[in-house]
Amino acid sequence: MNTTEIEFPKLKQGADATPCRYSLHELEKRLDESLKSFQEKSFCTSNELRKRHPRCK
Repeated sequence: MNTTEIEFPKLKQGADATPCRYSLHELEKRLDESLKSFQEKSFCTSNELRKRHPRCK
């Protein structure tokens, strides 16, 4: 048994049961939002996010 099966036993049912699936319409909408934010330069790099939200020790 791998760690995914241990942590999420319902996922063992198969690929159709995965919780992170987009419909085609949802995916197109999300991609459009991402492109728009990129064009408007309203995004952060990973380093900028790490500076804003440092990991707890």
